Amino acid sequence: MENEIHSYEQQIQEINFANESKLNDLDPEQRNEYEKLKSDNNQLLSQINNSRNELEEVNVRLGQAENRLKADTLKQRAQHLREEKNHLQKRKEDLELQTNEMHLPFPEARERLMNRIKEDNAQIKQ
Repeated sequence: MENEIHSYEQQIQEINFANESKLNDLDPEQRNEYEKLKSDNNQLLSQINNSRNELEEVNVRLGQAENRLKADTLKQRAQHLREEKNHLQKRKEDLELQTNEMHLPFPEARERLMNRIKEDNAQIKQ
């Protein structure tokens, strides 16, 4: 294992020497551009790491907030009551519509009843 590690270290060193040789062959303008791009790359990598750390912190805080909301029984009860209120309002509207249909002329009332039956059948099929 030590021989393999030593061999890999030598290969890495040879690659680094080859890269350094290629950099030395560049004219000064290209070398400056390379150094600038290398610096920009390092800055961007740093920004990426910072952004990832920030994102991780936000995700942790979000998870904690969600857990607090799930544990809050009053919020759960409020949500349940909102859903029940919406259901009852829809039912009230349906009942008001049915009451208004009683005052309609027979042909129109019959047509609405038939439409409601078709809608109900379609919901049952679903």
